[in-house]
Amino acid sequence: MLQKHCNQTGNLLYIVEAEDAVGDTRQPLNKEQKLIVAGMPSEDRRPGENTTKRLRHRLEIAKGMKIMVTLNLATEADLTNGSRGTVEDIVLDPRERVSSEEIGKDGTVWLQYPPAMILFRPAHYEFEPFPGLEPELIPIFLSKVTFNMHYCNNPRIQVHQRQFPLCRAYTLKIKVRLLNMSLLTLDLPENFPLICLRPMLHYPTAAGVTRLGC
Repeated sequence: MLQKHCNQTGNLLYIVEAEDAVGDTRQPLNKEQKLIVAGMPSEDRRPGENTTKRLRHRLEIAKGMKIMVTLNLATEADLTNGSRGTVEDIVLDPRERVSSEEIGKDGTVWLQYPPAMILFRPAHYEFEPFPGLEPELIPIFLSKVTFNMHYCNNPRIQVHQRQFPLCRAYTLKIKVRLLNMSLLTLDLPENFPLICLRPMLHYPTAAGVTRLGC
């Protein structure tokens, strides 16, 4: 869906790798450690399980895509875990040099550095404009978290990660014929377990489910 969005709009698809370091000395992760972190869940699935605390090791992002915030960033601006909206702009790191040779045939760009800032337009807002920005826009910067990784028989190796607390948000449309409602739309995060909606779909009034958005 995201690739289709980029093809239709002509926007580039940026791949943002998290910045990870291990231990008090902040050493870069080796290849084995990177694989371990990449395979860790972002949220708790089982008690005591190591997670990346709602940050993702890799983020795909493009202008105009629907996203959801995964951490509480600014409660006074209602920018909290679960806030949904649209990517208005992506400000690249000043060190980033994106040449035509680095843009894939499908419009994909693997960034060397995380963007300096992402401008977010929330679906709902109640805040004063930020200085220098258009009304309704919120700047989002990299978040920092620390979590444990199991490595070399040590379950408490500390990893320090910097990444944007975002994920793709989908629009789930459920067609129903109940109380004159013809369409119910839900915004859902990436990897939402559709099995949770199975009881709803068992009713004869449900006509179908379509997953849309980018």
